Amino acid sequence: MTSSTGSPHMAAASCGPARWPMTIQTRSSGSGRQPCRMRRCGRRSRTGGTWTSWTFSWVPGEDDIKLSDADLRAEVDTFMFEGHDTTTSGISWFLYCIALYPEHQHCCREEVREILGDQDFFQWDDLGKMTYLTMCIKESFCLYPPVPQVYRQLSEPVTFVDGRSLPAGSLISMHIYALHRNSAVWPDPEVFDSLRFSTENASKRHPFAFMPFSAGPRNCIGQQFAMSEMKVVTAMCLLRFEFSLDPSRLPIKMPQLVLRSKNGFHLHLKPLGPGSGK
Repeated sequence: MTSSTGSPHMAAASCGPARWPMTIQTRSSGSGRQPCRMRRCGRRSRTGGTWTSWTFSWVPGEDDIKLSDADLRAEVDTFMFEGHDTTTSGISWFLYCIALYPEHQHCCREEVREILGDQDFFQWDDLGKMTYLTMCIKESFCLYPPVPQVYRQLSEPVTFVDGRSLPAGSLISMHIYALHRNSAVWPDPEVFDSLRFSTENASKRHPFAFMPFSAGPRNCIGQQFAMSEMKVVTAMCLLRFEFSLDPSRLPIKMPQLVLRSKNGFHLHLKPLGPGSGK
């Protein structure tokens, strides 16, 4: 974060989704030293017991099922990737949205202030009261889904409503970004409209119209934690800062495994006074 030349009370923040030292491509391809490390972990867990013994233990009654080294590595990748890159992307795009639409930012901030009251910290039950903030987070997910597409391999043949079919083993792509901007599903899909996610409006949509965490039995196992994490982080940010855009450096969408900004996120942060929040 660097000082802005425009005002002593302004700061320019440039933040891109943080990345692990080893790139996603390297983790996916299995290159480098990681497979060797996983093999060593696997041997130690089978012989003397290490953190893998209890971290990846199965539920009672399934002791005959063993995790292979490849399974262990896949689980570790899931913990690191799904719990880090995607949430960072979601928070970054949300902050961009509220900087772009200050009226929504104001409403979110007022709601958070009212909920916090004279407390120093949020309580768990407070997260369920953040109705408008949740609606805005979901709308930012709709416009900028952290994972723009997901892939699935069919375990059995599928026949679609138009009569076309795919055989078992087919690899299919579900383009979440395109779904969320489909005008046949979402009226005015390019407009930031938090009211799409009011209880009344959400109940009228197909349950698979909005799927930032995928859907069905293979959806994101950590979606509830991710939403709670985002509410806490964004609420604390709203209490402390007012966000506005740097019009000279708008984000450039770069869809990869995670929806990133090619040039980062450049926002002006104006610190709010002591009476504006905790």
